[in-house]
Amino acid sequence: EKEYSQFPFKLQIENSGIYSIASFDIDNEAILFSSFTKAGIYEFKNEKFSLQSTIQKSGNDFVAGVDVQNTQLRKADTEYSHKETILFKKNFLNGKSILNDNGGNIKGTNGEEITISVPNRNQLIITSNLAELKDEIVFEFPRNLACADLIGIDKSGNIYVVIETYLSEIPLKVEREVYTISPSGNILTRLLLPNIKYLYTLKDLQIDEDGNLYHLLSYTDKAVIVKWDDLTVPTKWIVKYSDEYYENIHFNDFVTTTEITTNLSKNISGVQSGVSRTEALKIADTYVLHQYECSSSNLAPSGITAPDGDEIQTPDWLIVGMNARVPYKWGGFNTIAQFDAGLANGRYAGDINTDGVSPNYAYGVDCSGYVSRCWQLSYQANTAYMPNITTQYASWDDLKPGDAIHKVGHVRLFVERNVNGSLKFVEAAGRGWGVSYYSYLASDMSSYTPRYYNNMEDNYNDQRPTLISAEFESENLVALNWNCDTDGILGYRVYISQDGDLWNTILDENNCKTTFAEINISDSVNYFRVSSVKNDSVDFSESNWSNVLGVSNTDSEKRALIVAGFEREGGSWRGAGHTFVLKYGKALDTLDVSFNSIQNSELQNGLFQLEDYDYVFWIIGDESTVDETFNPTEQSLVSEYLERGGSFFVSGSEIGWDLDNKGTDKDKDFYNNYLKANFISDDAEYPTFASGIESTALAECSLNFGQTYEEDYPDEIEAQNGSSLCMKYSNGRGAGVEYNGQFGNTNLTDIKGNLIYLAFPLETTANDTLFNQVISNVVTFFRNNPTSITNNSQIITEYKLEQNYPNPFNPSTTIHYSIPVETRRGVSQQTILKIYDILGNEVATLVNENQQSGNYEVSFNASNLSSGIFFYKLVSGNFIDIKKMIFLK
Repeated sequence: EKEYSQFPFKLQIENSGIYSIASFDIDNEAILFSSFTKAGIYEFKNEKFSLQSTIQKSGNDFVAGVDVQNTQLRKADTEYSHKETILFKKNFLNGKSILNDNGGNIKGTNGEEITISVPNRNQLIITSNLAELKDEIVFEFPRNLACADLIGIDKSGNIYVVIETYLSEIPLKVEREVYTISPSGNILTRLLLPNIKYLYTLKDLQIDEDGNLYHLLSYTDKAVIVKWDDLTVPTKWIVKYSDEYYENIHFNDFVTTTEITTNLSKNISGVQSGVSRTEALKIADTYVLHQYECSSSNLAPSGITAPDGDEIQTPDWLIVGMNARVPYKWGGFNTIAQFDAGLANGRYAGDINTDGVSPNYAYGVDCSGYVSRCWQLSYQANTAYMPNITTQYASWDDLKPGDAIHKVGHVRLFVERNVNGSLKFVEAAGRGWGVSYYSYLASDMSSYTPRYYNNMEDNYNDQRPTLISAEFESENLVALNWNCDTDGILGYRVYISQDGDLWNTILDENNCKTTFAEINISDSVNYFRVSSVKNDSVDFSESNWSNVLGVSNTDSEKRALIVAGFEREGGSWRGAGHTFVLKYGKALDTLDVSFNSIQNSELQNGLFQLEDYDYVFWIIGDESTVDETFNPTEQSLVSEYLERGGSFFVSGSEIGWDLDNKGTDKDKDFYNNYLKANFISDDAEYPTFASGIESTALAECSLNFGQTYEEDYPDEIEAQNGSSLCMKYSNGRGAGVEYNGQFGNTNLTDIKGNLIYLAFPLETTANDTLFNQVISNVVTFFRNNPTSITNNSQIITEYKLEQNYPNPFNPSTTIHYSIPVETRRGVSQQTILKIYDILGNEVATLVNENQQSGNYEVSFNASNLSSGIFFYKLVSGNFIDIKKMIFLK
């Protein structure tokens, strides 16, 4: 029992909640805490607090004493700060493991798969693949079940679940009980919990391996942790606390309701009064995904007085440079375009100071401003006014995507119901001072009411497709394939874009009836996303967009395959369909590299062959052990590709943890001998910045990461089996390796492959310029190290002079050219390659010799020349070609 003033972090009261302790755990005689208001993990032992872990982000969930390696804490696969949806639970059965709980879909680091499902108000269903537990356990309820949440599993296989049931809906009152369930599915005890929750916490219940339950009770002035034992001793009675504990204390009854009561923004002209549910969710996602640049003049993390006298403070997670997601601004009501224009004019990025409003000097969105934009309102409807434009539902079961839960002082936009009955929202809130996705239990929403916008188009379709391949079949024809639940689907809408910003419908439900389409295109680069359409008898309803895939068909002979191995939607990325292929595609397009793109499942189906491509770019994201970063089939395909001389790039934060630390002998062999790395640690001491190492492929590359989605715990790696470190974190630890040479046990010693592996998700940087620089350096590394995929396995049938790279250049560039197969018949061709200035004067002869069929590359250094336009001319046999290049000092 400790008063809040004794904790090493402050208590913060905001409209959206009361924040201090984020999560807790018990480790032997110590109690560990994380906080929403201060970074780090703090240990309480012997009546003293001490900092145990310098995690850079606040609002972390964590577990202690489970699956530990060289550290007391293990983070696994969760999101942090403003995106915590997965929570950590512990399984002590057959050893210790971490369970990653994504709204009831639970996977463990030892392969456990558990589901806590609330399909309706009548049933709780628990399924498991653990041999010691019953496959399926079903409990019936009298139509009052709201949600359920796993606490953990003890060493005897007893399951601890917190059950929340409705006492009333309007106003919302919830009862909470902890069920202790035997491995065979029998209820051993039911513990009635008091409703004492002055703080919003990620977790207020925890168990140890012996089945002792720890309950964090937060009062208005203090926090108390109560330990319960003997909850595995069967009893027919409901176990209760003593009477003095049954107070009714909830943070929603104490939060501030102060808000902006006047519209501080100009009306937005041309906005429609109506909006569909899909449109509302798409608008919501744009604020989460938005990337923008901040200068020092846009930031005031310590606070500043604006010219109008208002105190402004910007969120502390913003940095000088590129950022992602729109920040919170008290009294904010800005479109994306207005926000960007405000920053360009030197305005502040958000304002978390809720004591006053600076309408002219800070830009962003608050909770009501955000929901108003998602509903396409031309004005800001503050929460006190929202009852005038919304209607209250009679039941929480009536909530549909695009609706809101509301109380005077705060509003959240509803996204979907999780499998365990908890609710997912997207909101602008003081919890993370930005627009983000969160999940909440029913007990977190006391005092809120479910409401719908009166002008909402009520139809909705949740059958969102997954785009699985995009491939050029011929010069002007692209083939698309996708998966979708086809039940009741009328057809599909296919959207096309050349830049990823402006999307147009190229096919609709009237002329696209199957999950396959062939599309005639006129541009060389195209990106696609798909939605499904249902006929709801009243009106047609469109689903949200799929993920993005793209294609490019340039004149270059170099072809790349982008593999989206990041398929799960229960990790740090919380959007409807990720757009990461778009970043890779746009980078490759600037390098004159054509590409197709696929989900990794298409490789396992044998529909695409890696050896058909000069380069492969593989996106892993933060997938980990529970998702298999590389499954056995994929390992075999990648190994064979590298053995045959392929050029392979991959990035991901948990590959080493999955394959080298937790994997089988075959996993370790693949990681050590094909990814050429050795796993050192899982957290690399929490860096968020990486830079290239001098004299390596990624020299002069540097970037922040963990911005597009949170990634605070990348793997730390070191070079292995001939590779070299090419990138390091800001703390000097290994972040990436490069390798050119032989892979595997092949006897063909002249066959060499290329590899660059980054131990963090490259796509999480918000700076596209720096992202593109990394990809450019990777392609240069591949081009400068020709492999068998290029030189040995392809039969050259025509002369080719390629565009030099880089271009413009300073001071060196590389020229590639090809001589066809006919010269293999013992006849060499006299080949001449010369450089001329813009006046036609010869400035250099690079090649003048007899050459047989093959692919060739030549370097040109112009350090002794002045900047300008130059031409290079290839003459070989009867073939002549000339190309232009630019030298810029």
